[in-house]
Amino acid sequence: MNQTPTTFKKGERVRYIGENDHHGMTGTVRWLRSPDGTALLFVEDWNSTENEPFYDGFLLASETTGRIVQVDSVWDVAPSPDWSRVGFREAFRVMVGESDRIPDDTIAAVARRLGVSLEAARAAQFPASGMVAAAGFSRLGTADAATGTVRTLPVLAGWRVRWSDDGTRIHAGRGPVMADDDAPASGWLAVDPGTGEIVGPADSASAEPAWITGPTLDISVAPDTNRVEIPVEGGSVESVGGMIRLRGREIGGGYALAATGRGCYIAAQAFDSAAGEYDARYRLVVYDTGCRPEPPAP
Repeated sequence: MNQTPTTFKKGERVRYIGENDHHGMTGTVRWLRSPDGTALLFVEDWNSTENEPFYDGFLLASETTGRIVQVDSVWDVAPSPDWSRVGFREAFRVMVGESDRIPDDTIAAVARRLGVSLEAARAAQFPASGMVAAAGFSRLGTADAATGTVRTLPVLAGWRVRWSDDGTRIHAGRGPVMADDDAPASGWLAVDPGTGEIVGPADSASAEPAWITGPTLDISVAPDTNRVEIPVEGGSVESVGGMIRLRGREIGGGYALAATGRGCYIAAQAFDSAAGEYDARYRLVVYDTGCRPEPPAP
């Protein structure tokens, strides 16, 4: 998992890369915008054959901090109510080909990687394929928007992630009962985000964030090439003819999807020159246009 916070130079772009530099069969782009418009949280949500669970990636871009925080190999992500942190579900998946069961030594290796007992790993596993023996595992984590610090917590849950309304608890969903990338959590735990302590069950999880759903990423799906204009402070982000401009200045290639309030960060669908024969031809990219963080108002 990429746990290195990154601040990008002007004009540089970032794309999500699944574990071991690959991704699923089909993906969906989705994003959230902070209430004040200064931050955007983007996700590439991938699934595998028969909609089986597959690794996703997220990126948080903030004009206030001037920082981009990117983490891949996750199952889910959600911002805290004040957008100072995000909670995410670190993803692990093991497959053993045509076997009808996962060997004990494979589960033991996962337990060592997660730093838990064999019994805890067994209890936390969930089905990750309907065709072969495969198990998924989740480990809860947080990322700080201001510092970029990424922490993993000693909680084997987080298939789905929510926050309490006051931001004092993360609601971590247990793994699903079905091998489906869209399956709900089988139960919920309330977790202290500072200590990682499980403070009890969450009788009902908080409402899912109101994600904006963007384009499908698939080898057979071409991007929407219609002209797009996104209002930002002092002008607009314009996307036409495969070129993105900010207040008339060329930023880079692609088709714009969203932007922060001052246009410091622009998300777009852009051609992926590294795509393989059976890969989606377009991916989500995020441009840093070179803004400096604005100091908070007195």
